[in-house]
Amino acid sequence: MLTNFRQPWLSQNLPDYWRRWHISLSSWFRDYVFTPLQFQARRWGAYGLATALIFTFMLVGIWHGAGVQFAVFGLIHGALVAFSTLTFTRRDKYWRSIGIPPTLLMIGRAVSTFLIVSLTFILFRAGSMSDAVWIYKTIFSGAAGSRTVHTTMPSVVIALLIAGDIAASRGVNAKGFASWSRWTAYYAAVACVVVAIFHHAIEASPYDQQFIYFKF
Repeated sequence: MLTNFRQPWLSQNLPDYWRRWHISLSSWFRDYVFTPLQFQARRWGAYGLATALIFTFMLVGIWHGAGVQFAVFGLIHGALVAFSTLTFTRRDKYWRSIGIPPTLLMIGRAVSTFLIVSLTFILFRAGSMSDAVWIYKTIFSGAAGSRTVHTTMPSVVIALLIAGDIAASRGVNAKGFASWSRWTAYYAAVACVVVAIFHHAIEASPYDQQFIYFKF
């Protein structure tokens, strides 16, 4: 039996995500769209690869729906997949050269990939591009009459926690970031996330919407 989703939320980057998410669809576009395009554009090197990826992902987006937001979704993912593919080796070498612990690097990549995918999936759920733009504005700035989950405090606590761990890993004096303060930051981060989850559950809209893949 074909496994169509293979723990995509543990992906380390967008190319890895698309190898795990909706594998049958990704494989079909890879074999019948991307590979022929890349072969034709091979003379242009990295530019040809990037163009083939962007065009392929735009088709992936349009396959899900005819709205502008689906094309934009594909364009964003194509550009980010191309960027990740072409720069991964250099970025990985840089992060390791400045002493980022492998475990922290792995977590950071998984979290950033999750956030990118989650934010771009708004384009799937929105009824139009203008609706998607309004949702993005609401998330990041709040809108009159709307209820949003406040993320400022969790973001600050988690950022301080990551900064402290990086400092400790770089050999900063332990007195500057004592053990008790590190654990306090951990617990504060967990508490902020739990509060945000409950707040979202309480304030969520009572109107549900069918998961997009139920349509196919």
